[in-house]
Amino acid sequence: MTERITAVDILYILGELNDEGENSSRQRFVNSYLRKIEHFEGILADIDGVLDKFEKATTEGKAMLNKVFRDLVNRLAELAGLSVKYSPYENEECITGEWGTGKEHPVKVAALIPQVSFDLNRISKDALVVLSEKIEIQRPFVTLRKLSEFLNMVKQVNIPLTTVCATLAVHNSVDRKLEPIMELILLAFKKEIRQNVSPVRPVSEWAKEELSEFVDTRLKLPTKLFLVMLTEGPREGETLLQAINCELEKREHEPIKSPMALGAIMGALSKHYGGVKEELVLRKGKKYSLNEKYIDVIKQIREGMTV
Repeated sequence: MTERITAVDILYILGELNDEGENSSRQRFVNSYLRKIEHFEGILADIDGVLDKFEKATTEGKAMLNKVFRDLVNRLAELAGLSVKYSPYENEECITGEWGTGKEHPVKVAALIPQVSFDLNRISKDALVVLSEKIEIQRPFVTLRKLSEFLNMVKQVNIPLTTVCATLAVHNSVDRKLEPIMELILLAFKKEIRQNVSPVRPVSEWAKEELSEFVDTRLKLPTKLFLVMLTEGPREGETLLQAINCELEKREHEPIKSPMALGAIMGALSKHYGGVKEELVLRKGKKYSLNEKYIDVIKQIREGMTV
């Protein structure tokens, strides 16, 4: 059976993505492709495809993929029953969409794939920031994973859309705020939701040889250093960044310019094995630490790197 066309395929066909004119490439993308997808699984599969391509894309390619990501997140909200206004790609507040009940659109959304060079201060303080992964920033945000789980629940049960909008309003950490709300929905509508919940895949431990090969062959130098520098114990972002950059300088490698990049590195690291293998790095507040199970193995890797 022929595989379905994906959002990335459409991007290659269009060659560009802009919203200028009545018959813009964005209009064709949204109306002729996105709105033909009627299931969460299709949108989430497209998002995975976009994120897979993002890391190795050129600067121009990253900008295009970020546009696709924004529109895919907007489509998730539409599938949950919300009325969505797709915002222009270029606007002063960096808003990607406005979500509401049909009459009003009180939730401003700024969805993006985080990059080191992006200035989060440009985004309106009233906007719900939706990120593809967790990073260390000083403002409330929601991860795509948590948001998609919540919207999928909203789609399955009859929750008033005004309540949904109030829940997504930006007051504090939206990820943490959604946890108890989702638990209540699950308890109240267990039968309805259970039918549509995907089975949880068990994660497995790393074998010593497997972990060594993974670090040696799959990871770039900054990510390797991110791991081995944590063998000395938990570190806050600023301290960890300084230690990594010190070693990068010795190797005449370009430094990491912002602590924000550490969250992106951690997210990229997790993407290699997410849902299959145990997490190697844990984060609590501002501190990063290694999973205790693997400290000895990563110490041996560090010795082999002569760091």
